[in-house]
Amino acid sequence: MRSVQSPLSHRKLFTWRPILGAALFVAVIAGLFELYRAGRFFFLPLAEKPGLPASVSVTDDSQALKRLTELPDAAAGIPQSAVEIREEMDRLADWLRRWYPNAPDAGIIAGRLEYHLGNMDAAEEAFRGVLRLDSENVHAHHGLALIDVARSRFEQAVPHFQRVVARSPGAIGPMLELADALIRTGRIDEGVDLLERDFPSEIESVWRFQMLGQCYLHRGDLQRAQIMYELALLLEPEDAVALTGLVTVSSRLHHRDQAAAFTERLRRVREREREAGREIRKIHDDAAALAQKLAEGYAAAGRLCAVQGDDQPAERLWRRAVGLRPDSWEAHRDLAEWYLERPDRVSEAVAHAEAAVAASPNGATHFLLARAYRAAGRSQESLDAVRRALAGGERRAEALDLYRQLTEGREQNAADHHFSELPSGSLQRP
Repeated sequence: MRSVQSPLSHRKLFTWRPILGAALFVAVIAGLFELYRAGRFFFLPLAEKPGLPASVSVTDDSQALKRLTELPDAAAGIPQSAVEIREEMDRLADWLRRWYPNAPDAGIIAGRLEYHLGNMDAAEEAFRGVLRLDSENVHAHHGLALIDVARSRFEQAVPHFQRVVARSPGAIGPMLELADALIRTGRIDEGVDLLERDFPSEIESVWRFQMLGQCYLHRGDLQRAQIMYELALLLEPEDAVALTGLVTVSSRLHHRDQAAAFTERLRRVREREREAGREIRKIHDDAAALAQKLAEGYAAAGRLCAVQGDDQPAERLWRRAVGLRPDSWEAHRDLAEWYLERPDRVSEAVAHAEAAVAASPNGATHFLLARAYRAAGRSQESLDAVRRALAGGERRAEALDLYRQLTEGREQNAADHHFSELPSGSLQRP
């Protein structure tokens, strides 16, 4: 049987192979290029179209606009009643959770707002959500500890306070809160060790002496308890807790005259406290207290948006904080800093820096005002402000540099003015 040869066999195969290979190569390259254009290669960035960055889309723009329009604008009225403020606090917390679900700081701000509203379940969920993003977040642990204390869950509060103290050694407040939780759970020795050995000796605290007096009284060490309560009275002569402790110590030591004297002092203090309490209840305004917390929330949310690069929401949030509390120096400071980065808005930076100084005159705010005046070309006022900043304890190198620049510039201007007034030909070559 004769075999049938393929037309592509032997020498004819050599003839057709280059043609097929070239066609196949062209097809493969075309296919890869289409895949690249479609963005199917995860290891290569999508080619940008002229005038439209790859990270920007119509959807992103609409979402950014929606995020902005959900915030109160300049025309929105300021809430007056506690009910209205509480509603706005709740809306801000919800806005932060929805638009920044993966930002730990957003969860912290939302959790604090819920805590001030008394929504402990929502606050706890917010702080636990932060820990799912950052298991060592100090602010979340502190928030959970405070919630546990509010619910009398002192054993659960202790490990949260311990994490805060371990990661923030200079935080005196959490250290005292930890000691209080330890004492409330009966861990007296641990409380004493913390307050005696770990607490900074240069810090004076009535609460620390109160707790140490309580611990030594529990141990039966009446002499030390008396010393601690007396130290508390040196810092606060009308401290009712210390006076109560000294009444107990004096009675146990059978010092009847001392016990009677401390009892009388305590009676007078309690009477003044009751009278002060009645006055406070007369003038207390829940709306004002809540407005302060809401303003703090807006200011913190503005800083969050600025870090995220969301400039328009940041400005609107800071302006809302100032609208709620015109004396909110942090919001004025943040706005001044933000406007200083924009040369066409220097006058607004000056206005907010001046408001920050009026609300809280200190070295930092005076230095901010000096920078704003300098940007506005008001050199003499800038020099006066930086001098007040340095006198107020501002020690940043930038403040000293600004002072040198302003004083050297002033001396140079004086020299130029002096030479310009000399008659022609009076300058001689040395």
